Amino acid sequence: MYSELTTPNILKPSERTNPPGFEGSSIGETIKMISGDVNVDKNQVLELKKKKIWEIAYAPAKAIPMQLIMGYFMGNGLQIIPIMMTFNLLISPLKAIFMETGPAFAPFEDTPGLHVEVGTAKFMFIVCQLLNMSIGIYKLYGMGLIPHTESDWLDWKHIVAIKESIVVT
Repeated sequence: MYSELTTPNILKPSERTNPPGFEGSSIGETIKMISGDVNVDKNQVLELKKKKIWEIAYAPAKAIPMQLIMGYFMGNGLQIIPIMMTFNLLISPLKAIFMETGPAFAPFEDTPGLHVEVGTAKFMFIVCQLLNMSIGIYKLYGMGLIPHTESDWLDWKHIVAIKESIVVT
């Protein structure tokens, strides 16, 4: 009943038929196109590298809307999951700034004519990471974990001694 599954009939490449709509002649043309001489304009390569640099620089900014939506839906309660996610919003950008900035732009630093472009792209990468980090700081503020009122600092405030005197006449 299921003999074709238990012992399949394996066809040789010459015995196989092409699927409907497939033209076998296009394979040879594709190979000729790939193996042929390619004239690469250095300006085109430079423009492609610039686009790639800015794509890497703005990649952290693509996560900002998602982080804002997640922060909104997490709420400001002091449960373990929102606190862990908020601290992750603080730690991940720091790790990215200090550990990923150099390696992400390393392939482009040796390219002549892109030194200024790489520097500004690194700056924008860091700014985008700091924007992600600011979402985490705002969440901590909303949860009440950042001291910002006078009552948060009462332990360090000196008690004012008021001298009271009663005058009886």
